[in-house]
Amino acid sequence: MRFIVLFLAALFGLGSAAAFAQTPADNNNPSVVVGNDVPKEKKNRPITARDVKGIVEDETGTPIEGALVSLTDLKSNRKLTFITKRDGRYKFDSLSLTEDYDVSAKKGTVVSAVKHLSQYDRSTPLVRNLELALASGAKSDAASQAGSSKPAPAKP
Repeated sequence: MRFIVLFLAALFGLGSAAAFAQTPADNNNPSVVVGNDVPKEKKNRPITARDVKGIVEDETGTPIEGALVSLTDLKSNRKLTFITKRDGRYKFDSLSLTEDYDVSAKKGTVVSAVKHLSQYDRSTPLVRNLELALASGAKSDAASQAGSSKPAPAKP
């Protein structure tokens, strides 16, 4: 009986030693990369998706908070929206490389120009800053109302 217990203890000890015996870590090939030391095999991976980001600003370059940024897939007409925060930034992630998109911003009745994202532009991330500006007619109306000293006549 003692022989069996001794044999099992020795077998267990050898098995435990083998389980804990691991190859030493290769310090020349880290699994985590910090900084700009990205290994070549990670640098040369093909791009599988793209992002678009930017800032919604007014004519003076001030970021617009609460602007509605719309991204439209031109093939399927699917629309994604993003509401800007205080810094005016927006970002759409993981967009298809084989689709064209249009992006624009709106705040109240003011709308930005539409920016086109082509499937042939493979840079990532794509940066499209959007400017919200009053239309020239609205500017002249606002200027004339601001410069006018007499109140507008009341309508019956």
